[in-house]
Amino acid sequence: MADGESERTLLDFLQQNRDRVLDKWASAVRTLPAAHTLDEEGLRDHLPALYDRLIESVAQRRNLTPLVQLPEVHARTRVDQGFSLGEIAQEYKMLRGILFRMMDRQRTQGDWGALFVLNESIDDTVILALGKYHDIRSRTLVALDRISNEALAPGAEDVRGFLQKYLQVVLDMTGAADSAVVFLREWDRLVVAAAAGVEHACQADFSPRVGEGLVGRVAADREPRYTTCAASDQALELRI
Repeated sequence: MADGESERTLLDFLQQNRDRVLDKWASAVRTLPAAHTLDEEGLRDHLPALYDRLIESVAQRRNLTPLVQLPEVHARTRVDQGFSLGEIAQEYKMLRGILFRMMDRQRTQGDWGALFVLNESIDDTVILALGKYHDIRSRTLVALDRISNEALAPGAEDVRGFLQKYLQVVLDMTGAADSAVVFLREWDRLVVAAAAGVEHACQADFSPRVGEGLVGRVAADREPRYTTCAASDQALELRI
């Protein structure tokens, strides 16, 4: 079979099974501990875009993964969602397993060149994702060291002053965050103790009740909460 015909066969498989592969991939990722509480949008995140990049790579017979930032962006989101290094790697192992098992069952034919591009694209996606994870964790350790130095420095400020410096360190060292707010509980209400990046939203009269809105729900449940859009989340009553 000619190379071009074999390549089209593999390409046809990837295109025709796109939705099925993505459904199986999302279901597999859902079994990871960090993914149990994610909504469907948070679970899938950049998976469709990553898969489409694999299709483009096979179609052009060259690895396009290093040319985009999708793996790094996806890794940053997974870190925010609480994924471990092993779970991020497992996510791509699941994709490769799903693809090759389905290809085997459907007796998909592909020349070695096309299969090499597919494998190399997945491998580079893993490398970029894990590299970003390591970078984020390294920045976090540096941030923690800076925070410790601030807290233990002679003449350390009061709690609110320290919290303000703490938030600024977090923003300086965390590429995924552009704003942060710390609330303190006063009876049944939450008041802004420190803010960075969103000072315009932290007015003196902004004081949600415990159980109200995103921060109120976190305070009431005493558990972290992930949402892709607080403004449209039906479980939240107050925009923030």
